[in-house]
Parts: sequence; structure tokens; C-alpha cells
Amino acid sequence: MDFAYIIFVALLVLPICAGQEDDVTPFEVMIRPPLEEDYLDLGESKTYTCGASATSDQVTLKWFINDQEITATSGRVRVEALGNSRYMLRIGSGEDNDGGVYRCEGTLAGQTDSKTINVVVIKPLEIHSDQEQFDILGGEGEVECEVSGKPAPTVTWKFENNTKIEAGEKYTIALNKLIIKDLSLEDTKKYLCDIIVIDTGETKDFYIDFTVVKLPTIALPPTIHPDNPKVGDEVKITCQATGVPPPTYQFKKGDVMVTDEMVNNGVLTINPLKTTDQATYTCIATNKGGFAESSNTLDVKVPPTIEDMEETYDAVSGQELTITCTAKGDPEPSVIWKKDGPQSASTDGIVNKGPTYEKVGSNQNDMEEKTVAQHMTFKPVTYQDAGTYICTAFSLVGSANKTVKLTVQYKPNFDTDFKEREFFGWRGHKANLTCQANANPVATIEWYMPDAENPDDYSKAVRIPNEAPYTINMLQKWDGSFLSSRSLHVDIGDETSHYKDFLCEATNVQGMTWQVVTLKEAKPPGSPVISMGNVLTSSITVNIEPPAENNGQPVTEYTYLYYPDGDAAQTNNGQTARTGDKTKLELTGLTSNTPYVVKVKAKNNVGEGEEATVTIPTLKVSKPFRLTIKSPQMSENADSYLLEWEQPDDGGSPIKHFSISYRQVKVKGTDEPGTWKIDGDIDLDPKLKVVPNPSALSTRLDDLDANAFYEIRLWATNEEGDSELTQVLIKTSAGAEGEEEKGEEKVAQGSGKEEGDNEKIEAGQGPNANGSTSAVSEDGAGIGPVGDHSGRLAVNLAALLAPLAMACLLAL
Repeated sequence: MDFAYIIFVALLVLPICAGQEDDVTPFEVMIRPPLEEDYLDLGESKTYTCGASATSDQVTLKWFINDQEITATSGRVRVEALGNSRYMLRIGSGEDNDGGVYRCEGTLAGQTDSKTINVVVIKPLEIHSDQEQFDILGGEGEVECEVSGKPAPTVTWKFENNTKIEAGEKYTIALNKLIIKDLSLEDTKKYLCDIIVIDTGETKDFYIDFTVVKLPTIALPPTIHPDNPKVGDEVKITCQATGVPPPTYQFKKGDVMVTDEMVNNGVLTINPLKTTDQATYTCIATNKGGFAESSNTLDVKVPPTIEDMEETYDAVSGQELTITCTAKGDPEPSVIWKKDGPQSASTDGIVNKGPTYEKVGSNQNDMEEKTVAQHMTFKPVTYQDAGTYICTAFSLVGSANKTVKLTVQYKPNFDTDFKEREFFGWRGHKANLTCQANANPVATIEWYMPDAENPDDYSKAVRIPNEAPYTINMLQKWDGSFLSSRSLHVDIGDETSHYKDFLCEATNVQGMTWQVVTLKEAKPPGSPVISMGNVLTSSITVNIEPPAENNGQPVTEYTYLYYPDGDAAQTNNGQTARTGDKTKLELTGLTSNTPYVVKVKAKNNVGEGEEATVTIPTLKVSKPFRLTIKSPQMSENADSYLLEWEQPDDGGSPIKHFSISYRQVKVKGTDEPGTWKIDGDIDLDPKLKVVPNPSALSTRLDDLDANAFYEIRLWATNEEGDSELTQVLIKTSAGAEGEEEKGEEKVAQGSGKEEGDNEKIEAGQGPNANGSTSAVSEDGAGIGPVGDHSGRLAVNLAALLAPLAMACLLAL
């Protein structure tokens, strides 16, 4: 139940409860919300409820708009009975004509009462004028501010600083307009259209950018640079105009507009200049007030050009040939012929008939091109005349060249880059015999079998049919070449009779030529040449060279086996691909001080050949094995690099120390380390660091430059000598120096401290007398095997002194 209605009834009942004894209660109606005036926005929906002071079936309620009853119970504007003497008015999606005085009238037992509410429809402010406006210098200007709304707005004209503009000699204020008389450039400014709706208090500031325009003028015709333009030049046609605001430029070629891409700030650029660009060009300078035009004529000079000719002329020895070169230009060009390359005696056959001229056009204003031709005649053509000839046309404004190629038909020959005359096959193989001929016209090729009784009499040769065991490919030709080739495939199977001579016949209109091609039997290769390479305690490197005779097929790989001498039960075998003229085979995991038998066979497409054998003993002790670096090539630090390597193989002799050589270098490549290559030196003399701890697995290189490349070489040393060098390129980071903590260096059997570069190795820091290696923990206590008590004491003493030495260094 409506709360307002309850209050209304309570107010009627209270006097009775208070003991008042009025017999008649006055009848009233009320509108909720209780407003005398309400605003309705366009599109907004609202309801107004009319209620009576008494609840009775006899109460009659009605709604009126401007004294006309509203009876509709459906639609956008309708009434709806709510019961309990209430009657609702609904206005949906408010429209402009919904405004007016709405009245609710009620009747009960002869009593009548009514209430009204004035509904005002609000239409938002709408501005219909542009913010940017202009008018012409010296005339009368109009600044427009057309605005609509409901209730109707008022307009006040002001300057940008909010000073009101008063009507007078300079300004006239009309409906939605400010008229400015005798416009000058000083009238270009912002004007404020101050809009106010008095009934609602709504206000809006509308600033108008008003420009006084000075029409464009062009004082001089467009200029053309260079003064005598020729085809191929870059030409600029420049137009200069004045106006406010500054004008923009366009150009017309004749009556056709030039594309804007060719025009920049009044300059038309034509690049490259063509003969079709010759025309009258009109400059159009435009601003918002209007435009101006001015014209000039572009006269194009034409360097010589040569008309298209056949690129290739075919001739046969003995025939007469004339080739004509026709050129045109302005001014008239001269034309000459010349053979490219060394001259031969046959060029005396060129008869110069002298130039033949043919002028075209009326030659008015010297704007027409002139045409001239010259003939080159061969009497007769010889084979040596074949070659390239150059026609040159030249004048004061340039020159032009064209080349033609003269080819001469000739009998086929086999003088080509393809020199193969012997081919190889083997059992079960399909041999490929190829014949390549050189001829003009291109030769056709056929395959023949020599006559068994008269092999040298090619006229008795038998043409080979395209059937088993023979397959003959289609003739192959190459564009732009006089070469042709054709292949004969022979399916050998188990036959040996196919290994013999075959005949290749090349034919064209100029004649025929024969070529003998031999098919030979290919066999497995001979034995390879093997020799001893680098030998260590547990590895052997074997150098393998291909056999002197491959028997018709190249060696593709090698098979091998090896075992301790006298113990073939421990045979290992494998295969490796051939790598050039010398293949390295590395055998690892061997027993020291033991002779090994190594057997190697070469293999080609036919099969394996004879084996070669060599016996190579491993060493009892050797130099250390080549170290493997495992630290990344990109350093985390800008001024240092932690170099780490894997546990080394000492070759049976304890490592004495590690050595590192490093220098800054120039590097080319991408950001990927795999692409880095040294491209020059920065440090000519590398720095050397010696790590005396034989158990070390890392060391830090300090005092490096940020964002720099370094070449690092690492090797280990024992009593037998130095290991092979391990080389790596690294790069320091670009970060700030000193940001990273320098970690302790790793050792083979725990954590230890490196004593320093190039220092003498003290007792207990290297191998002990019995060959075992001492190690220390972080607190200095021995944790690994030791040789004697003096070694352990030295290790402990070094561990105790290390913190003291570090404190002294920090104090310095």
C-alpha cells in the first residue's frame, strides 16, 4: 500500500481519535510526487499518481491534459487504475508535445477536488554551426552560432577573454550571427558564443575559430629547372604564391591534374623526365578563400635512343647479312657500329654504306625528334664473324648503346665442358652414359652399337632401340645455349657383355659427328692408406686416406674394427663417413700401454675393398686429454668471466696445473654465439693465468671490459707435457661493474681456494708422493685421500692462512 496514502488516511482519522466531532470530512485529491512543476527530458519516461482522501467505490478520478481528458489505457501516454482510490498517469519515452498542465480531478458524493502539475519538456542544447569559419579580407564577415533547444536558449557574443561584444560601427548582432564589417587580418581570432537556457540554468561555451582569408596571388609564371631539361633528368617546376592562410599547390598538365605525390610545397618534381612530359603546366594555388593560376611550357630535349632490334641474328657461312641500327633524338644523333672484344680479320667484310638519314616531323620550335639509320653489312658471313656487336648513337645531350649477337650455324662437335668419355657400372646396377654436343642449330643425338666385325666403320653401326636392357632419355636442351645432351641407361644385371664401346651420333642441318663412349666394369676400391695420428693412454687417432685406385666409383665411407693385439675376442667395429682426402678416426675407451690392431676397409657403391691393417700401442702415460669447457659463452658479469671445465683425463700422469691465455678481439656475427668469428685483434699480447690447483674445475678471469669479446685458450700440463688447446669465444655483459658476487672456484673433490696466478705450488696442493690427490673442505679440514701426514698438515695450514690472507687483501 502507498505510504503517502496511509499518511493521508491517518491525518483524516486523527481528529476523530482526538475527540473531534466534525460530522463532515472534506474530500481532497493529491498528486504524487507532490510537485507543481516537473521536467521531462526527451525520451524519458515518468509516472504521476493521483489519490483521493477517502477510499470508496464511489470515488471517481480523471486525468486531463490542457483540459482534455486522457482516457487511453494503452499506448505511450495512458491512465491506469490502481485501486484504493488511486489513478496513475504514465508518460513513456517523452516527446516534444508531451509538455503542458496535467490535472487530476476527483468526485465523491457531490464533492469535487482537483490538483495540477505543469510538465515542461526539456530538449537538450544542439549547436548546428562549425567551429572553424572564415570570410574574405575587405568584405563583411559573418560569424554564425545557430543553436536549438527547449526551453529556447539565448546567445551572447564575446571575445575569447570573455569580454562582451557590443553592437556598433564594427559589429552588428543579428539572430544567431555576429556581423563584422570591413574585415582585416586582425579580425582573425576566437569568438565566444555564450549560450544560456534561463529556465533550466543550462549553459555552454562555444568557441569559434574565425579566419580572415586573403585570396591567393601568383606574381610570376612557374620556373623550370634545369633550363634545358632532357629526357632522364630530374626536373622541378616551382610555383610561388602569396595568400592567408598560405595556399596549397596543385598542377595541371594540359587539362589533366597531376597526382599530389609529385607536388611538395609548390614544387612539381618529374623524375625521370620523359618525352611524354612535354606540355604546358599550370600551377593552381588554393586556400579556403579561392585560387589563382599561372602557366609555363616544358620543352623536353631528347638524348639519343635506339629503336628495338633483334637481339640475335642467325647466319650460315657464305651468306650476305645486313643489320640496321635506327636511332632518334633531338638534336640529330650520329650512329656507328663496333664489334665487342678482339677484332678478327673477317671484320674487313663489313661494308660501311654510310649513314642513311630520314627526318620526320615539321621541326617547329625545335621540339621534334630526328631519326637516322646506319646499316652494317657482312659479305659474306664467316664462322669468325660470330660475336657481339655494339651500335652507338650520340649527340651533344647524351648517347645510347644497343648490342646484338650474331650466331653462325655450324656442324656438331663434342668440345664442351662435359669431358666424360668413360662410364662405370657393376652387377645389378643401371649405368648412365651421357653424351653432350655443341651445335647451331642444337643437335639431335642418337645412340648406336658399333658393328662387331667393323667397329671403326660407323656407317655399319646399329641404332640402339629404347627397350630392355636399354633406356634412352629424351633429348635435353638449355635455353640460351647451343648445347644438347642425351643419356643411355644400361641395366647391367648379371651380364658382363655390356662392358664395351657405344657410339653417340650428333646431327643438325650442317652435318653429323660421332663420339665413342666406353662402359667399363666398376669394382670395390683398393685398400686405404692408414697411419697413426695422436696417441694417448686411452685413445688413438687413426688417419685414413682413400686408396690410390677407386676402381671406377668414389669412396663414400670406411668400415673398421679394432682389438687388443692377441685378444680378438674384444673386437669393436663401426663405420665412419669419408670426410675429404683425410678422414680422422678416433678410438676411445682403450687400455693404457696396450697395442691395438686396427683394420680399415674402404667402401664405394660397388662394395667393400681390401683391408689395411696397422698396430698402434697406447701410451703408459701421456699428456692430459684435451679439456672440455662447459661454462656458457655469455658472461653474467661485465668485468669478469667464470671459466669452468669438466673433470679432465690426466693421461695417467697427475696434472700439475692449468693455463689460460686470453685476449680481447673483434668479432663478427649475430647475437648467437654459434655465429661468432674473430674479425681482428684488440689485445696484441694475450694475458696468461696459471691455476696451480690440480683439482680445480674453474677459475675467474677478472678486470675485463664490459660488453666485449674475448678469445680464451685453456690447457692442462702434467709431466708428459701440455694437452691440446681448447679454444672458446666469450662475451661480457653490458651491466654495471661489481653487481655480481664472485663465487668460489670448483675443485674435483670438493671446494677449494685457488692460490693465485703464477705462484709456486706449495707442498700438499698437488699430487702426493703416492699419487693420490689431497683436497680440503670449506673450513680447511681434509676430506679426501692423502699420501702422508706432512701433506695433510700443509693442506690444513693453507686452509688456516687463507682467511688471514683474504682479510689483508680487503684491508688494502
